[in-house]
Amino acid sequence: MLRKCFSCGKPAVVYLQYVDRAYCKSCFLKLLVKRLRKELRTIKGLTPASEFYVLKNGLSSFAMRMLDKAFKGFHKGVLVSKGKGLKLASQGFIVLEPTTAEHYILQRFQYLAKEKLWSKQLFNPLFKTFLSFEIVNACKFLNIHCRIASLKSVKQSFIKTSEFNALSQFIESLQQSQPNAKFGCIKTFSWIDSLLA
Repeated sequence: MLRKCFSCGKPAVVYLQYVDRAYCKSCFLKLLVKRLRKELRTIKGLTPASEFYVLKNGLSSFAMRMLDKAFKGFHKGVLVSKGKGLKLASQGFIVLEPTTAEHYILQRFQYLAKEKLWSKQLFNPLFKTFLSFEIVNACKFLNIHCRIASLKSVKQSFIKTSEFNALSQFIESLQQSQPNAKFGCIKTFSWIDSLLA
């Protein structure tokens, strides 16, 4: 049976299992832009007029296109390498790192497992509320090439490989049993951050 878009009733092209809703291309992209705007509001000091930087990686083209949409074409975001980004962040500039919900959650669990302070991070995660498959579909609709790094790319030096693998398996098993579990994790981390702020 062909699903209809939850928002407008047109034929749907994307199904979001975690909310049991389907969306057409246009409404799906609007949903992601709305979610991105909510993320951007949580980054201290970031406004359309702010000078900020975006790290170059497999999602940087997608990041710049989505930032254009979120800021309605007006922003001062500049793409930089990771090395330059580290230097700028240490000088107090806002540096955004395009990521995915899966990468973000796995990073946070590593810090939690080893009782490390997440607040020491220099980069602000961008798309931490976007699942990998949502980004892949959005890139397809926007005709943008994107490359999502493997989860191994977020392994921290202070955690053993066996511990990292156990955390990865735990997150995936949680997702299979509870489709919205990743968003629950993200909300919990936001709550912890607000307590420590």
